Amino acid sequence: MKICKDEELIKNCALGDTGAFDLLFKKYAKPLTHFIYNIIYDKERAEDIFQDTFLKVFENSDKFNDKFRFSTWIYRIALNLSINELKRINRQNKIWINPSRDVFKKPETDYLVNYSDNIDPQDILQKKESEDQLKSAIEKLPGTKKLAFILKFYQHKNYEEIAKIMECSVGTVKSRIHYAVEKLQILVGE
Repeated sequence: MKICKDEELIKNCALGDTGAFDLLFKKYAKPLTHFIYNIIYDKERAEDIFQDTFLKVFENSDKFNDKFRFSTWIYRIALNLSINELKRINRQNKIWINPSRDVFKKPETDYLVNYSDNIDPQDILQKKESEDQLKSAIEKLPGTKKLAFILKFYQHKNYEEIAKIMECSVGTVKSRIHYAVEKLQILVGE
């Protein structure tokens, strides 16, 4: 099977190609759900919003503007749905606490080591503590700065894509990321 770009796949979806839709769904399932979770901190709701995002993609596939990247379009849809969810939660005056907040936690298998590699277990522990400290610091960032930072360093989006997703200028994105990095340096103490 020929490998297609996302923009070609969404055009095929608009023509009724369910296989193209399945390819997009599988490609974006993990990163988009993780992105949504980074905003709302609720695993079940993140999965629901991911499903809602793809429902909107399916319903509006014929409206996709091929002058833009598909990834920008789908991340914007997911962001809007996530923001709507946060507003709904706030309207209901619920206390929004998630004690685990394992947003950036790696699977435990990432810390399993083959001792023949001569790796010091103390080094692994220090690395995990550093990652936990960074995760905690990221959670303290203001919303737009945190979102820009996550899109850049965890979702690996470029400045232009982030600007389109966040509906702001590239300069604003750079400023938000710069602020986030400076704030993280202070919070982490490096």
